[in-house]
Amino acid sequence: MQNNSFISSFKSRVPLGLILAVVFIVTVELFVRSTIGFVADRNTLCLEYKYNYMNDPKPDDVVIFGLSRSMVLDGAKLGKVGGRNLSVFNCSVPNLDTSQQFYLLLKKYLSTKPIPPRLVMLAVPQEVFSGYNVADDFSRVRAGDFRRIFDPLFMLLNVDMPEKSSFLKNIYSLRNIVPTFNFRGLIALHLKRWRQFFSGLGDLATRNSAIISQLRATGGQMFYNEDEELMREDALAGLPPSREIFLKSLRPNTYIEEFIQLARMYSIKVVMFDTPLPAPRYYRLRDLGYIDYIRSFMGNLTRRYDNFSYFAIQDIYYKCEFFGDWSHLNRKGAARFNKEFAVYFEKILQEAGM
Repeated sequence: MQNNSFISSFKSRVPLGLILAVVFIVTVELFVRSTIGFVADRNTLCLEYKYNYMNDPKPDDVVIFGLSRSMVLDGAKLGKVGGRNLSVFNCSVPNLDTSQQFYLLLKKYLSTKPIPPRLVMLAVPQEVFSGYNVADDFSRVRAGDFRRIFDPLFMLLNVDMPEKSSFLKNIYSLRNIVPTFNFRGLIALHLKRWRQFFSGLGDLATRNSAIISQLRATGGQMFYNEDEELMREDALAGLPPSREIFLKSLRPNTYIEEFIQLARMYSIKVVMFDTPLPAPRYYRLRDLGYIDYIRSFMGNLTRRYDNFSYFAIQDIYYKCEFFGDWSHLNRKGAARFNKEFAVYFEKILQEAGM
């Protein structure tokens, strides 16, 4: 009797709609976790795959970190350079909108792998240096993406949070529990285009299955806009109008130094490298003073840390036809970069004694 009274009281205080919403959210989340290839977008696929890989105790010889533009590197092929048989994992992930991204990824990786890699490589993260689209704290991170690669236990025990931080509120708020669906499918569903919705799910599942197979076969390679071609007028998107404004926005990222310091604690060598830019964007960045800034910054790091080096690829730019957008290489550009990078990678391995 007392139990029925409690249930009645609970129902009167908690709206039934809220209860059903929570049940739906949890059910969908569990469904997506177990059948991730069915309804997820590219970012979610990538983050889920790399989260699971980092939790696998299998060690690697070389790990590549970076943002989405370095995800085009084929780790499996790089491991075969010069007749070697190395395990090379491309741990690059989409921009999570925090300057701590690389440091936290390395920390996460080292916390789960029993044997650290001998070499880690970090693609020069332009957004981090330029100060654009980067949060100084966790107030603007894309929490839904962020939590997919950093589990709650790791975040609570291994991340230094400022006093009175709203970190947990941002990361675990209810609005971020719902998994990231493919937007086209949701639009079709909203418009009650049922046939388009269900056929779209079939196409999406086929596409996602191919992406997952590629991630597994290539040690973490993934594309964005791989079949597109950048228009020249779009190559300068997001750049400031003047050198003065741009140089004022530049600031060194202290977490890159912490990345190097953390690697040194494990006797890991760190090599930073460049990824290609569309030619018009490269010329504009050079005129804005960015290229000189990067060279100077890397030179200072090289002098300060004996486990760090910067592999400068001089004048690394391609025509717009090799890009799907101003940031990402398309399939043709990725093939070219992988071929050229293999030559650089051979030299890097030789210098590292591997």
